[in-house]
Order: sequence, then structure tokens, then C-alpha cells
Amino acid sequence: MNKVILLHDYSCFSKSSLTLIAPALESRGIETFSIPLSLLSTQTDGFDSILSYSLEDKTELIYEKVKSYSYSFSALYSGFISSVEEGRIILRIAEKEGCLFLLDPAFADNGEIYQTLDESVVSFFKSAVKKADIITPNVTEAEMLTDSERKKEYSNSDIEHLVRKLNAIGSYCGVITSIPLSVSSLANCAYKDGEIRIFSFEDQGLSYPGCGDFFASCLLAFLLEGKPFFPSSHDAGLAVSRALSSSIASKRERRMGLSVSSALEALRSFL
Repeated sequence: MNKVILLHDYSCFSKSSLTLIAPALESRGIETFSIPLSLLSTQTDGFDSILSYSLEDKTELIYEKVKSYSYSFSALYSGFISSVEEGRIILRIAEKEGCLFLLDPAFADNGEIYQTLDESVVSFFKSAVKKADIITPNVTEAEMLTDSERKKEYSNSDIEHLVRKLNAIGSYCGVITSIPLSVSSLANCAYKDGEIRIFSFEDQGLSYPGCGDFFASCLLAFLLEGKPFFPSSHDAGLAVSRALSSSIASKRERRMGLSVSSALEALRSFL
């Protein structure tokens, strides 16, 4: 059985990060070792005055304790960080493990940095992406990582140029998500070792917090099941579209995050 280390924040109310990622991976038979980097009152999109408490002084103690039981892990997956020190902890653990390292540089969306973060976190991720085997930035994050201007609409050549700029900072395998193509169409761009594939899909007019977490979870699950990178990237995007459609149809409050039941139902369609 595959075992995965998850280094993420934990939102006590609303769904994102560990409250969504762990159920998604476990539903595919993947054993998860969840280490909360920080404790948040809610996820950061849609709520005001977020309470955030770093657990960075406990993270490595928990990791070392579980490692003392002689478990090995197939992958490490990390995302949102509340501080640069949390990021450094992730890199230290990734170096010790030497396993597949999926980094979701989750620090911004819709042209803005998340409310609890500052530019120091952006600078950290700019240097950290070269340490990861796979990254999954959304288009805003990809633009900020590469100091690119924000675009309201991308052509294929624009997307390829953005990938080349990610290559230039040391990322050679990843997926850029939620790229605007037109008024009614979005795309994910998967790239690996010089090959680029663009997967377009309908813009459903609404997105929920947690969609990026769910995408990376699906991508990792499919890869660990032995599916090649580009089909995994395509199917992860399809799973997110299905989960999003179901969440919208249920009239779920947006700031509550992507519905876990909708996410798991979408994943079951790939059994």
C-alpha cells in the first residue's frame, strides 16, 4: 500500500487542505500521514479576520516520531504555508525522505496573495519549486512565480511562454491550472521534460476553495496507481470539473469550500 506524507494547514471549519486532501487520497487506498503545519479557524477565501496558529515547533517532532516506527513513504505532498519557516521544514523533510515530492505553491488566486500571507512566502516558493518533482500552481501563482504580467486571456503561445519561464526557475514537471482561454473556457497546462499538453474545459462560472487541493490530490493518486503523467493530469482536471459541478448544483455556500462528498463521488467515477 502506498503511504504519503501530507504537510498542509488544517482548517477547523470549511473544507480545504487536509480536510479535503486526506479523504480524497484515502478513498483511493492510499495511507496518509497528515502533519498540520498550522491551525486555521477557517480557510482563507471568504472569511474575515482568520485566526492562524503555527505548529512549526511541533512538525519535525511528529515526523521523527512516526519515522521511528520504520515506515517508508511513496510521496510527500505539501501546499499552503503560513510562514517561510514552515516552508523550510517541508524542504528538510523532503530531503530526508528522497521520495516523490509534489509541491502545490498555494499562496494566491485571482491576481491576489492570500490575506494571511506576504511577499516573503512568494519569494520562498520561487526558490523552492526547483526542489520539487512536480508543482501544481494555479495561473496566478505561475504568473507571480515568474514575475509575469497578469493576463485576462491566454493563447496557446502565451501558455507555452509561461511554461518556459517556469522551466527557467527550475521547474520541469507540473500542471498550471485554471488558465483563462476565453469568456467560457479555461485550461490546465501539463508540462514535463519539454513536452506540453493543454487540456481545456468549460468555465462553470464559479470556483470553490479547495479545488486546487483536490486537483493535486487526484493527480498524485493517479500517478501512484501507475497512470502516466499526462493522462493523470487530464483525469485530475476532469475529476475537479465533476466535483465542482456537483457542488454548484447542491447550492453549497462557496466559502465552505468544495464538497467532500462531491469530490469523493467524482473520484469514484475513475475506479
